Amino acid sequence: MKASITDLRNSIDRVRINLHDAGLLYDWNDCSVVRLSNRRNRITWATSSVRPEVSSFPISNVGEYLAYLEGRHYQFQLNDGSLIQLSYDIDFKKDEIKQSRLVWYPCPVQFSLEELEYAPIKELVLSTPTECIVCRAPIRLDFSPDQAAHNHSSTHIHLGMEEFRLPVHRAMEPSRFIRFIIRTIYPTIWDNFKVFRTAENWAAQDNLNEDDRICGFLGWHLPVAIP
Repeated sequence: MKASITDLRNSIDRVRINLHDAGLLYDWNDCSVVRLSNRRNRITWATSSVRPEVSSFPISNVGEYLAYLEGRHYQFQLNDGSLIQLSYDIDFKKDEIKQSRLVWYPCPVQFSLEELEYAPIKELVLSTPTECIVCRAPIRLDFSPDQAAHNHSSTHIHLGMEEFRLPVHRAMEPSRFIRFIIRTIYPTIWDNFKVFRTAENWAAQDNLNEDDRICGFLGWHLPVAIP
């Protein structure tokens, strides 16, 4: 998938504007460029705290959500408490995306916008009785061709647990991932705000193998815009 650092910054900034205009955006962090080895830069969210490893939380839980919330590990926080993380590794000499990790992480409690005016989200989570905790799985889309192996497709979606990997036929651009999230999780926003119907097309390759095609995968047609 071909894209430059500027392409990614601009795409993520357009996502921020669209979320704000739709009334979904509650908080956000700027993009940060982190220098890696092997000619790679990582475009991710800016934070002053240490980013936890994915393996630190093999199963999604309230503790993981609070760790992300308190550490400000997100690009966008929505007004229902959900967190969106967008992270891309780029070969800066070829302007080529080598790896990505895109996450929608739901808040484990439900609250009204009025409650949010009087208490921070952490307080709302911690004060909610156990029997009222909402069990909703995060959605994490990974593109990691260097880690591809048997029954571990180079592009896949995790739902709630590390072991669940549904093959995906291609990596996603930021706006394509947000389009997927808005259409499937926020149908009222989808119906009322047409800006989420447009996505970039950075010519990502089909990453499915024969086993993926036989056993099932997530795929879609590639029009840039939906009528």
